[in-house]
Amino acid sequence: MLAFDFIKPKIWPRSDKGYLTYLALAFIGVMLIVGLTFVNYTANGYKSAKNIYRAQSAQYLAQAGLEKAIWSLNNVGNYAGETNTPFGDGQFSVVITNLSANTKNIVATGAVPSFSASQSIKRTVRATVDINNTIISFNYGVQAGNGGFTMGNNSLINGNVYANGTIVGGNGAQINGDAFSASASGKIEKITVNGVAKAHTLKDCTVNGAAYYAVNQNCQLAGQSFPNSPDPLPQEMPIDEDQITAWQELALSGGTHNGNYTINADLSLGPKKINGNLIVDNNITLTITGTIWVTGTISLGNDDIIKLDESYGSNSEVIITDGVISLGNSATFTPASVDGYILLLTRASGTAISLGNSASAAILYAPNGTISVGNNIELKEITAYGINLGNGSVLNYDSGLASTAFSGGPGAAWAFAPGSYISE
Repeated sequence: MLAFDFIKPKIWPRSDKGYLTYLALAFIGVMLIVGLTFVNYTANGYKSAKNIYRAQSAQYLAQAGLEKAIWSLNNVGNYAGETNTPFGDGQFSVVITNLSANTKNIVATGAVPSFSASQSIKRTVRATVDINNTIISFNYGVQAGNGGFTMGNNSLINGNVYANGTIVGGNGAQINGDAFSASASGKIEKITVNGVAKAHTLKDCTVNGAAYYAVNQNCQLAGQSFPNSPDPLPQEMPIDEDQITAWQELALSGGTHNGNYTINADLSLGPKKINGNLIVDNNITLTITGTIWVTGTISLGNDDIIKLDESYGSNSEVIITDGVISLGNSATFTPASVDGYILLLTRASGTAISLGNSASAAILYAPNGTISVGNNIELKEITAYGINLGNGSVLNYDSGLASTAFSGGPGAAWAFAPGSYISE
């Protein structure tokens, strides 16, 4: 034995085949774990991607429902929403809530694959919509057409008067403002005008402001005089047919009542078209919640109160009729705020509007007919082909009438209120 034989390593017996088997099994196990992990990751990723896709689809469906609601409000009468409408990859539903006569809240919800599915994904959008306002300018306390304007004894206008015809007053009649009578036949007679007076002829009157005229027949001129002045030109009425048509369409959006409509108890009404007459008994409070269009006549009883719903705020509303309007004694009209008004408009000819004694109204408008006002009545504004003002009546023109906001106008449509869109 050599000296170093004792340090030789001892060789243990082994099986190379078994060792390789264990190594292969370990490798397969690792690969299996990696594979299962990858499959699980891929499955979760697919599921997550699928949910993201469905959520986006539900969002698009909700937005589609909102757009459909806007379109339907502008093109389909009496649209009130819809439920579980199939579209694209799922369904949408729309709920509409009326906030006021010209403001609505729309809530649209999209669901994928459907609202009834056990794992349905839903998204909701909401927005406030309103209808565009139009501004009508009533620049004069009284505006008359070719039928002219007559004032009873001791009647008073606190505002300006413009007439395409003559302006004639009774004893003590007074205009605390300017008075204009248009064309070569224009005349201001038997009235005290404390502002500027312009007419072809001034007769038996008193003008305390500047006077512009061609002929003076015994009129007392306290201010500057401008003889041989050109005649004032006729003025157009402030409301055109397109505007009236737009208001009629607003009334139609609330449905149609066929036959006469009699109100014998306190009631809220509008928007509504009435194919017949509107009759209101005595001592009734009628709350206006939308535009009203009556094809027949309108008859209001004594001591009635016609008021705008509080939701109008500073906006105004119109009641339209194709027939005559008759207002009883002590009928009053109340807006929702000091900036709002109620407009009574008729297309009738002849005596189109008649008011009993001690009635009050905001704006009276009869472009084709005459308005006959009883005694001791307080008014805001009158526009008509011809106007007859009773004894002791007073008209106090409100400067806000020069920019009065009404719902709707030619081409007006429901549209999103800025800043109201919310996605949930």
